[in-house]
Amino acid sequence: MKNIINGALSAAAIGAALASSLVGAGAAHAAPQPDQNRVITQKLVFKTDDNKFATFRGSFTFEKFTTYEAAYAVATTFRTPAVGQWGTMQYSPFTTLSCLGGYVDWIGQTGCTTGNQNQYRINQDGTLESWSNKKVNGITRPSSADLARLGTSNPWKLVLPATAPTVSVPEAKAGQTVSATVSFPQRVYGKLVFTAPEHTTIVGVDYRSCDVSDDGKTATCGVDSDYWTADRVVTLKVDSDVRTDASIPWGSNLPGGSMKVVKSGSADITSTLTAKVVRGGWAVSKPTMRPGTTGTSTVAFDNTHTGPMTVTAPADTTLTGITGGTEKWTISADGTTATAPSGTWTGTRTLSLRASATAEAGEKVGGSVTSGTGLNSITVPLDANVAETKSTVLGAYALEAKPTTGAHFAPGADGTVSFTSRPSRGPDGIDIVPGESMSWTTTLPKGLEIRGNTCSDVYTGYTATCDFGATAPDGTRTVVYTVTRDADQPAVTNAFQHVHTTTYDVRATADLAADAKVVTTFTPTGGHTSDSPRTETTVPVAQGPVVTVTNPADPADGYTPGTAFTFTGTATAGKTITVQNVFGTVLGQNVPVAADGTWSWTRANMGTSNWMLEFVQDKGTANEHKATVYNFKPNAAPAPVVTVTNPANPADGYTPGTAFTFTGTATAGKTITVQNVFGTVLGQNVPVQADGTWSWTRANMGTSNWMLEFIQDKGTANEHKATVYNFKPNATPAPVVTVTNPVNPADGYPAQTSFTFTGTATAGKTITVQNVFGT
Repeated sequence: MKNIINGALSAAAIGAALASSLVGAGAAHAAPQPDQNRVITQKLVFKTDDNKFATFRGSFTFEKFTTYEAAYAVATTFRTPAVGQWGTMQYSPFTTLSCLGGYVDWIGQTGCTTGNQNQYRINQDGTLESWSNKKVNGITRPSSADLARLGTSNPWKLVLPATAPTVSVPEAKAGQTVSATVSFPQRVYGKLVFTAPEHTTIVGVDYRSCDVSDDGKTATCGVDSDYWTADRVVTLKVDSDVRTDASIPWGSNLPGGSMKVVKSGSADITSTLTAKVVRGGWAVSKPTMRPGTTGTSTVAFDNTHTGPMTVTAPADTTLTGITGGTEKWTISADGTTATAPSGTWTGTRTLSLRASATAEAGEKVGGSVTSGTGLNSITVPLDANVAETKSTVLGAYALEAKPTTGAHFAPGADGTVSFTSRPSRGPDGIDIVPGESMSWTTTLPKGLEIRGNTCSDVYTGYTATCDFGATAPDGTRTVVYTVTRDADQPAVTNAFQHVHTTTYDVRATADLAADAKVVTTFTPTGGHTSDSPRTETTVPVAQGPVVTVTNPADPADGYTPGTAFTFTGTATAGKTITVQNVFGTVLGQNVPVAADGTWSWTRANMGTSNWMLEFVQDKGTANEHKATVYNFKPNAAPAPVVTVTNPANPADGYTPGTAFTFTGTATAGKTITVQNVFGTVLGQNVPVQADGTWSWTRANMGTSNWMLEFIQDKGTANEHKATVYNFKPNATPAPVVTVTNPVNPADGYPAQTSFTFTGTATAGKTITVQNVFGT
């Protein structure tokens, strides 16, 4: 039994190591209440008589080891009290099954002896203290070697060396903010004091009660009574000029930083707080381009850098420009280098590189981007790829000029011009790199004009643009369709295997010649050649008169003399027509031709002439066109413009002293003036209805012999009239007033009854009834 009893001191010493791990993750806080169910895996080692060490494995068994460390490595578990509470160690496995050797139980636990002076506790400061400084049940004091191994000379109050907290070492770049994580392998007591490494400042610590100094060089967290188990993160900001110190090469740790556990003003534990300084890394993309073409490289800064900047072009390339910032760059005359003065570098910059026309395909190295000078400088390689060239079936195919309707373009006709990028699907596409472009240039002839400015779509990863240009002095127009691989997209091998059709909307004019041609030329990406770089087609042009007259359809039909006449026809949309007679006298000019190619012109009064007319487009130019209307004469029997339909025959006369309504026909929408033969106006503004009829009532015709004229457009060159002459009263006028009841007065009437007299008279008048005496 002595073997196990002598092991009690070693076990108690190991219990001291428990002091730093009794509490789970979390901030410093008060000690927990005892929990007899808490079991924490730790080590328990026993000293044997033969100067060996053993671990208890259960009832009646233990294993021996030559060294303390070997036994400690495989030790079993035991139960420990809370911080500041007394617990007991039961040395013998034979005492009770509930308190087997190697288990530490709470004070007062059933089945465990509490008065055998084997009680101990773990203090707030992490030390292990026995209940008595005397021998425990006659246990022999451990040897000085054992005590030395345990780090103490007092077997009754053991202080084991604490395991220091660990602090991660982040990689830090100039000007960057980084974080270091503090981990606690065992509980530590006291406040945490951080000191920033050289060339850094403390930004903060993730604990609610931390004070950071104004200069950011120190930070203090917590108080003496706090203890720490959960990870803490301290955030550091690295100076942007960290490399001005020659003693700090790239890849070294910044000196001078620490994290101390301080209690009562003294540091019990010290850990190193540092950061590893690495080169500022920024991404520099590698452009791909053809011989004699330009590509772009993007420099993306990972954090802020200061100082001058120098860019050196890779072999077989030259720098043509740098964009993306406000700094002023100076590019050497040979284009091999570019420099910018001292500044602050963030975000991105775009470098434009041009490959030599004689550059061979392959990777081009030797370029660089350097920030800063001296110790603080950072250099990143700048490389480029030069792509090979080849022949492609991409080109200009199936060029067609086609009217929207019909088979031929006539003046004013709409249509399309279209072409495709390849003859059919197949493997012979084109290799294209970011930023490269290919274009199709189409030349339209004079007389075939662009209508609208819609540009054809392309697939994702490409941008299409159309330059519709302007009409050249010779009347031709050039349209350029360009497809560019987006700069942020990768290079593509054998691209554009699909057939892509480009279409332009056009409109023909009178200038379109019968043999006009459309030509399309394909320009591939740099260095490539095309199987079909050029194609052309003849525009189908309608053969026929440019100017026509549609009214009169047949001049022999003549016109109504003394009236207006509207001439109509067709010509080139947007042009104007000049109207003249055969002798060149201009009768009308600047008559517009509408968008649909039609025109119209009205002669207000045709009179009675024999017209010899010409309708001329582009009069006096080399492109003059005309249509004629000759021998356009008055009709043989022109229909009257104004007629009188009532009275149908003026000789029938009228009823004297009564009203009479005159009716007739005239031009719808016009008005009629009524006057006598002497010009005295009797009625005016008599409206002509939409059906061409009119009417006018004379309230009392009296007994006159009327000589009346009914005039349309009185006083104008287009005046027309109808007459009613010698309109007299009837020879036997009908009575004005009649009695119809009684029909025969001799019939009489019933005495002493009512009687209704009826008769006729002038409408609108009144009747006075009187006897023969005037009553």
